[in-house]
Amino acid sequence: LIGSDLYVRVVTRAGLRERKREATAHALAEAAFDLAMSRGLDGFVIDDVAERAGYSRRTFANHYSCKEAAVASVAYASMEAATGALDDVSD
Repeated sequence: LIGSDLYVRVVTRAGLRERKREATAHALAEAAFDLAMSRGLDGFVIDDVAERAGYSRRTFANHYSCKEAAVASVAYASMEAATGALDDVSD
């Protein structure tokens, strides 16, 4: 029982870590997308994205290789959501 309790805590901790990582990536991507919509892709730099999202430039680099990748991730997620909604309607 003690071994299984430890397993549950480790799995839960790993799950929490992954959720935090996803939340950070989402916040960075949303900030990049918002900046791109308001200023255009050439109107901001990675430091602007990190500041708006409340993270460091290094944290941005841990998640995305460039600001275009962050913006594209939001656009891609939106397309997936729209496709899923259309699939639900057609069923």
